[in-house]
Amino acid sequence: HIMAYQPAIAWETGTHELMNIRAIRVQEIGEGQLSHRYPFQPASLFWELGFDMNGNGEGWNAFVTREMVERWIKEGGVSEDQSPRFLNHFHDPLLPWDRAGLRIVDIPLFPSSVVWAQLDRGMQYGGASSWHDAREYYYRALTDASPAARLQWFEKSFRALGQIMHLVEDAAVPDHVRNDILHGPKALLGIRDTFEQWTDEHLAAFGDLPLPGFSDLDLQRIFGEPGDPQAPLPISRIIDMNLIQRGERPEITGTTLAGIAEYSNSNFLSADTIFQIYEHPALESTEPMEGGNYLRKVKAGERIEYFVKSRSLDQEMTFTLDPKCYHDYARLLVPKAIASASLIPYYFFRPFGFSALISCSCDEDRGCFATGAGALYVYNPTTEPIRGGQLEIYTGAGQRRLVMTIPIGYLPPCIPQDDFPHCNPFLAVGVGTGSEFWGEDVIAVFRGTLGRERDAVLMGHQYVGCVN
Repeated sequence: HIMAYQPAIAWETGTHELMNIRAIRVQEIGEGQLSHRYPFQPASLFWELGFDMNGNGEGWNAFVTREMVERWIKEGGVSEDQSPRFLNHFHDPLLPWDRAGLRIVDIPLFPSSVVWAQLDRGMQYGGASSWHDAREYYYRALTDASPAARLQWFEKSFRALGQIMHLVEDAAVPDHVRNDILHGPKALLGIRDTFEQWTDEHLAAFGDLPLPGFSDLDLQRIFGEPGDPQAPLPISRIIDMNLIQRGERPEITGTTLAGIAEYSNSNFLSADTIFQIYEHPALESTEPMEGGNYLRKVKAGERIEYFVKSRSLDQEMTFTLDPKCYHDYARLLVPKAIASASLIPYYFFRPFGFSALISCSCDEDRGCFATGAGALYVYNPTTEPIRGGQLEIYTGAGQRRLVMTIPIGYLPPCIPQDDFPHCNPFLAVGVGTGSEFWGEDVIAVFRGTLGRERDAVLMGHQYVGCVN
């Protein structure tokens, strides 16, 4: 009967669409040096990828528009809930990750969402959209010879990112981090008073709330350490930083750097885990509100006004969640979910440094043409070392052509310079006269190990003119 749980197992589809589109439009993630090294700003990112930003058909991938990208991200947020994928959207941060997924009678039946997100290429069922699948799609989108094929690969890339963002957002749903599997049958019986459904119907009140931010130190702590061996990429730390263990009194608030699952598990209740199964949030962390109909949460983490509804029945206290509780939950959880989901494209599109210097001559009869020696300058503008891989140089805004392949060894993060090539250290590669690059869009695609990611794909682009 577990397949019946789909209708109310997560945020409703409209909520995921809004969260994904708001997350992809975040203008700056961090502050200071790190934010300049990881400049995730959609307008500049899409321009760097050569998309048609203004509807004028310009760009080295002008067959892709911003509207397409946003539609794909939204569609990914919806399609991740297709059956049976939704069964892999649970993560209990109090358990080891091999037991943190959906459980029946404490028997793990499905992988944790953080493990599901990092399965090897082609291993997910119901459509391959793991992080490693997304990396493969992105590589092909940059390197496939045919523009028509590249369009399809870009669609698959952004849809997969939207699906991974969905997993982060689901970790803000208390049911998903407290193994509350009894929620779905209520929807089948027509009982629609669920937190997710209520939030979807009142989303306008929460979709534009200010988002919590991340300092540079926050980002370094999130992405500077690996996850569990089952899901070693640091993106798993967006969901779970292994800060809390069962039995410990959590003190996680909205300003604490913690995984979104840790925040929601330790501060919020789900309908069928109210002061039971999980030790926290505990009844002892609450106090009655005036009038005696609600309890507010005042200790052990986040303060929440309408925390749970209470009433006495035959001298026994009973508790439920209602729209006032849902409102106070959503006010905190929706912005947190959007901010956390925005870290997925932020980490995915780390930059790559690449410049070309081609000598040329110009005259009235022949125009300008390449002469003398040319060179490509490669550098690492991120905060993480490149630890080996391969750089492929392509030309062509239309039909793409591989020109050369360059092995890359250890390349530390660069120190920004004011002069060309803007970074030191750098790797200089001679290219003869550089005539094969003259007047071309040149695309540099790195594939290898960057920081803690073994199969990263990074891109640099330049239209090559000449330097006299």
